[in-house]
Amino acid sequence: MFSLDAHFMLDAFSKAYESAISNYDAAVALAESGRHAQATSIAIAALEEIGKMMLIDDLLFARTGGKRYQRHYKDGQLAHHVKLDALELYPHFLNSLTTADPRRNEMGYKHMMATVCSHFNTKRQKLADLVRQDFVFLHLGAFKQQGLCSHEADRAVRANREAVNLEVSKAILALAGCITDAFRLVLGPSLEHYRILFRDLQEKGYETYLETIRGDATEIFKGVFGLLEDERP
Repeated sequence: MFSLDAHFMLDAFSKAYESAISNYDAAVALAESGRHAQATSIAIAALEEIGKMMLIDDLLFARTGGKRYQRHYKDGQLAHHVKLDALELYPHFLNSLTTADPRRNEMGYKHMMATVCSHFNTKRQKLADLVRQDFVFLHLGAFKQQGLCSHEADRAVRANREAVNLEVSKAILALAGCITDAFRLVLGPSLEHYRILFRDLQEKGYETYLETIRGDATEIFKGVFGLLEDERP
C-alpha cells in the first residue's frame, strides 16, 4: 500500500515529472530512428505522466475543480483514460504552477508563457485537423495501443508500424513536445519552490483539510503507478 503523506506525494509529483520528460526524449529518439509508431506511443505515455502530475497536484492542493477527479479516485476508476482526460485542464494547471516560479511577475516571463499557450493551441488544432475536429485528449488512447501492438483493422491484421499515419505521429509528438517543454520551462528551475509552497500551506493550517482529501484516495491511489486489475494481461 502506498503512503499518502505529503512527502511521498511530493516525491510522486517529482518522479512523474522526470518520467514525462524522459519519455518524451525517448520518443524523439525513436522518431529520429524512423520508429514513428513506437515514438507516438511513448509520447502519449509522456502526456499520461503529465496527467498523473495534475491528479497528484489536485490532491495536494484541492484546487477548484478537484472534486471531478476525486470522484474518479473514490470510484476506483483511475486509469490511463483518466490521466489523458485530466490534460483538458492543462493550460489552467500550467498557470497554477507558475505561482511557484519566482519569475512569475517578470514581463519577459509573462510574454513567454503567453507564447507557450499560443503554441499549445496551434499544435492542438493541427492535430485536430488531422484526426477529428472534436478531438479531445482521450482520443490519444487508441493511438498509444496501435503504436505498440499489432491489431485488426478493415478486416486485416496490421503491424504497429502500419498503424499510425506519419503526419499524425508528427503532430502528436509536436503537441507532446510543446507540453513537456512548457514544464521544463516552469518546473525545471522551480521544482524546489513548488515543494516549499506546499510546505508553507501546511504551516498555515491546511494540513487537516489535506489529510481528509488524502484519506478519500487511500485505497486506490496506488493505481496511478500501474495498471488496474482489469487492465492487466
